Amino acid sequence: MEIVRYQAGGVEVTLSPQIIRDYLCSDKSVTNQEIMMFLRLCEAQRLNPFLREAYLVKFTGSPAQYIVGKEALTKRAASQPSFRGYSAGVVVKLENGNIERREGSLVAPGETLLGGWCDTRKEGWDVPIRAEVSLAEYSTGKSMWLRMPATMIRKVALNHSLREAYPDSCAGLYGAEEMGLTYELPETPVSQPISTERYLGQIDGTGREQPALEVEATLSKAQAEEIWRVLKGDATLAAEMHKRTGKTIEDINPRAFNKALRIAQELAEAVYGVSTGEQPQDLSGEVGEPPEPILISPGQYDELYASIESYENSAQIEDYIIDLFHISKLPLLSAADFETAMSLIKEMGRVY
Repeated sequence: MEIVRYQAGGVEVTLSPQIIRDYLCSDKSVTNQEIMMFLRLCEAQRLNPFLREAYLVKFTGSPAQYIVGKEALTKRAASQPSFRGYSAGVVVKLENGNIERREGSLVAPGETLLGGWCDTRKEGWDVPIRAEVSLAEYSTGKSMWLRMPATMIRKVALNHSLREAYPDSCAGLYGAEEMGLTYELPETPVSQPISTERYLGQIDGTGREQPALEVEATLSKAQAEEIWRVLKGDATLAAEMHKRTGKTIEDINPRAFNKALRIAQELAEAVYGVSTGEQPQDLSGEVGEPPEPILISPGQYDELYASIESYENSAQIEDYIIDLFHISKLPLLSAADFETAMSLIKEMGRVY
């Protein structure tokens, strides 16, 4: 199994196909070729996928998409010595029929949004690198494109202009708004494996790893801390967990995290009277403070959005789910509400 190590923004990133499968792409239909293309993109462009600078988006039955984070292109351009800033905005048709290019994303009532534009300025160039794009070519008419089309088409034009201005550092980098996605990608960072040696084994002199025998991934720091929080820091309960699982908390496999969490809740219930299925109070012991919910995983997030986007009335369904569960956006849905939300989406798809 091949591995790569490289620096991205002053942080060492270690990637292998198995790490990508376990931490960065939950769809089991993703192919080895798609994973290797994603790995090569991250390595070549020095992107840190754990900090959400790059995404491998895959839905069963469709080719994988390789998407960069919101600020990836602008950060890369800004790091170039010749970069002298940019101006970006929208192209609108006024009520009198005239066409106007203006900075920003403001479109007044009665005006028609036609597209976006961007001028990138480089030292030594007499004219800026200009890009103009049509709304009709990119808008899906759903979700983000339905709610904020001016913001979306302006960003598309910005990405075009930056790629043309800096093809060496920005080539092959595309944002979600350019790839037909109609939902927001998660922005919460993903914890890298605490011990990459458990994945990588011993690296030989050629840069390729030797197979690691009888080793496996372990929980991230955040996952281990969550289990300790549920156990209220009780070492006796941790020892009982060790008996039941055969592993210390820190050595539990990430794929067994939910099962381990249920065991911890059962043990806490027996000792502290916390009801099974409820989130125990946090370690601060302060009465009345609600515990932090466990949010849906990246895989559940992808499944949720794929289900929503399979219906023509996707924007209505998304708004309904957000309002019903009192959240500001879908990635903040509690894991406990995931199955309920999936059932409601199917019902909404039939009703509307």
